[in-house]
Amino acid sequence: MLESDFEIFEDPKALGSITLESLWAVATGEKPGVSKEHQTFARNMFMMPGFLSKLDVINGLGPALYDEPDGAIRRYNIESFIGLNPLSLRGTAPVDLRPQWGGAPEHNPFKPKY
Repeated sequence: MLESDFEIFEDPKALGSITLESLWAVATGEKPGVSKEHQTFARNMFMMPGFLSKLDVINGLGPALYDEPDGAIRRYNIESFIGLNPLSLRGTAPVDLRPQWGGAPEHNPFKPKY
């Protein structure tokens, strides 16, 4: 949601960036025209310790994985985070990507051979 609806969370005073102030305006309903779903999402982001700080500094574009914190989350920060954690912001994993108990039957000595 943060990636696809970036403009809803974007700070009008710092175009191209989501700031704590703009995210708080969405979370509290101060920003007009924001849905309850977006409010709940923004509130939940404040409840995850360290998550906003991680989004602020993650880069993934250059030789260094992290940048200096500047208090702004940009689209490339979000895209870098999703690239490093592809299933973390896009919902549940597809069934074939979920970890399976015991791995492949031919490599699992504890799985019965039928």
